[in-house]
Amino acid sequence: MFTGPKVEAERTAGLSLEALQRLYEIADSAHCPLLIEADGSRQRPLKAPASHEPVIPNWVDTVAVVAGLSALGSPLTEKWVHRPERFAALSGLSPGEIITLLR
Repeated sequence: MFTGPKVEAERTAGLSLEALQRLYEIADSAHCPLLIEADGSRQRPLKAPASHEPVIPNWVDTVAVVAGLSALGSPLTEKWVHRPERFAALSGLSPGEIITLLR
């Protein structure tokens, strides 16, 4: 496992694009998959990405979106969602409304 430098007590920065490119080249030459986890949800089960996120290198061919189901049945607040206002705008839910599977 590779991580970027520590930026806070419990947080590391992402790898540089140059480092990711080198890892890709190594994985490609070994014919093995390269899995990149780019969470940044501040340990909350749900997140709405900013317009500049995630940064995806042009050689990436598959992206898996992951959501924490532990937020189901909880209110749309900062306790459960990183960037709740953005999540509300994207999901159609109102801040404080209960998070469900279907709208």
